[in-house]
Amino acid sequence: MAGRRVLRALLVVVVLVVGLALGVSALSRQQPTNTGPDESQTFANVPTVPSGANAGAAAAAIPAGARPTPREETFQGCPPGGDGTDPQLNQLKNRIDTVTGPLATSIDTLLHLPWPSGVNGRRMAQWSASDRAQVDRSNGAGLDVDAYLTRVQAEGAESTNCHSTLDIDFHMWIAAQPQNDRTQAVIVEITPRMRALHPGWTLAAFQQLAREKARVRVTGWLMLDPDHPDQVGKTRGTIWELHPVTKVEVFRNGGWVDLDTLKPAA
Repeated sequence: MAGRRVLRALLVVVVLVVGLALGVSALSRQQPTNTGPDESQTFANVPTVPSGANAGAAAAAIPAGARPTPREETFQGCPPGGDGTDPQLNQLKNRIDTVTGPLATSIDTLLHLPWPSGVNGRRMAQWSASDRAQVDRSNGAGLDVDAYLTRVQAEGAESTNCHSTLDIDFHMWIAAQPQNDRTQAVIVEITPRMRALHPGWTLAAFQQLAREKARVRVTGWLMLDPDHPDQVGKTRGTIWELHPVTKVEVFRNGGWVDLDTLKPAA
């Protein structure tokens, strides 16, 4: 009799163990597997760059298509790729071809234009194929932007210009409203190669326009600068730039005047 009771007890234990195992198996099939970060979130972790409808509208506002091959030259002994750091990026910064038939674009469009977080702080040669394809959709587009010049600053020696202390870039901040600060502005760059073609593009001329908070129309090549994502929301609104600028017009007396023909202020 005792033996039968032990046998029944063992059978009950076996049934309970099997039932528990089946229940755990069913539950695990219902739970999603954690495979790590969602790789479909292409633009994740991009500081202050909105996603969703605004980002999509901005991207659509810069039509994809074939981009002109940059025309380049050695300038003052400095090759298009500069003297190191990121030669591919430097070649884009140092192009000298003029934008023809630019697409009129707003500051808001540029501020909402997304980019893949995988390029942040990386040289172009290190970008993944998918990240490069996403950037190339907009990179190199010829644009013009109607905005206000709020600030200008002469930069120091950079690899782009072979660390020359004479041939340097001018950083300019343009914004949708004259009272907007740098976090709401897009940086556009005046390069020494382009200044050589426009003698009137002096630092003093741009500083005067910045003091006036002048309304300007800036034409140039859209370029993503991956070196400064940490500055978004601090000293700039985006790492998309117009770089280099190929034309500057100033709004005077109800119309646009090319800066090349504008008489200096008295």
